[in-house]
Amino acid sequence: MTAPLSSNPVLRITARILQIVVAAVLLLAAVLKAFDPLAFAEQIRGYDIFPALAGVAAWCFIIGEVLLAGALFVNLLPRLTGVLTMILMAFFIGITAYGIMIGIGGNCGCFGSLVHRSPEQVILEDALMFFAVL
Repeated sequence: MTAPLSSNPVLRITARILQIVVAAVLLLAAVLKAFDPLAFAEQIRGYDIFPALAGVAAWCFIIGEVLLAGALFVNLLPRLTGVLTMILMAFFIGITAYGIMIGIGGNCGCFGSLVHRSPEQVILEDALMFFAVL
């Protein structure tokens, strides 16, 4: 009979390190967006999905990322936090793919207006974080 993964200290430590890395990325993204929430709201508005709610959505993403990062850092409700983080990453992948389809090739707003990456890089990074939390 095979022992559960949680009994393997190497896997447990690796999972915890990955959890902390994802938390750090989420926290960094939230802080950088919080420096200029109006620019982030404009980036959201560019997707033309409920543009009137872009300002509210910007703050919801910032606060949500901070809360998820904090929960990941302290390992609070790890299964729930992991699932919520994976849902967020899947949403980000989907919205980035949608942006590619409608011709938004510029900055996704993931790290505010300070960091610029291609949509393909964003999708790859979000997919890596999705699987890291998995």
